[in-house]
Amino acid sequence: MNREKNRNILTITLNPAMDVFVHLESLQPGALHRPSQSIKSPGGKGINVAKALHSFGAPVVASGFLGGDNGRWIENSLNDAGICTRFQSIAQETRMNVKIVERDGRLTELNSPSPSLKREDWGKLDSLLENAAKESEWIALCGKLPEQAPDDWYEQAIQSCKAYGAKIALDTSGKALAYAIRAQPDFIKPNIEELQELTGENLKTSQEIINAAEKLARSGISTVAVSLGAQGMIVAKRQGVWKVTVPKVDVRSPVGAGDSVVAGFLHGFYENLPINETIRFAAASGTAAVMKEGTVQPELTDINPLLKSIQIEKQEVNQ
Repeated sequence: MNREKNRNILTITLNPAMDVFVHLESLQPGALHRPSQSIKSPGGKGINVAKALHSFGAPVVASGFLGGDNGRWIENSLNDAGICTRFQSIAQETRMNVKIVERDGRLTELNSPSPSLKREDWGKLDSLLENAAKESEWIALCGKLPEQAPDDWYEQAIQSCKAYGAKIALDTSGKALAYAIRAQPDFIKPNIEELQELTGENLKTSQEIINAAEKLARSGISTVAVSLGAQGMIVAKRQGVWKVTVPKVDVRSPVGAGDSVVAGFLHGFYENLPINETIRFAAASGTAAVMKEGTVQPELTDINPLLKSIQIEKQEVNQ
């Protein structure tokens, strides 16, 4: 390895939540329900990435904003699971989201609004992030920005962290993504809709998606992984583009599967795996995640049996 052994992976979750998964036979509006199961879980994209990385054996630290009883519960749950945390405390209560899962797999989500954040909260997080960047090989910036956050916060954070030599994985959407790519993060994971927003193009064919992803990779983003859902993904780097096909599996919960893909890529990057192995591991991680309940992240014992079923094909690029 050509890295300092004490450098870790840091995940940032600006808008975490206590996720409550309620399992029902079927949801009937206006009726009384008696859930067969109710599960609480620390939620938020960066937190999910941290949980997965920890299960892979990576040295990960989870950070972001937490407040109130919900925030304390989330931090205690992560610490009890052996995950290091470095959250910035806020006065407002961290939100709670309810995910209603029906027997046929249909998911209904009730997501609470973001807590109000003060200017000093952002200042303290900026200082925390600057100090953490000195110790981190990779920093994962994940999730939508809170409502009152400036649209370019991720862009500014990327510039600050890269100044200390940290590499950046970004998984967000909307204006936050459009601004952030100007700072050239090292990894992004847009879906088709987000890729269309970035390029301003209506991407109808696989070849158009491939060309758009490759163009972003040539612009200075080292790895672009375009999520295609159950159809797999397109991965673009300067040295090539790959189409990834995943096997059909029994889906228990799609929540957090994309975060497992991000964690899978970070695991491969951190361990300096060849790109084919990194892509295969990331795709298997996402596939294994949908077979789990709630936001339970897969372990290596879930992922390894799926590796051989991941198909990777090098693609031609037509510009």
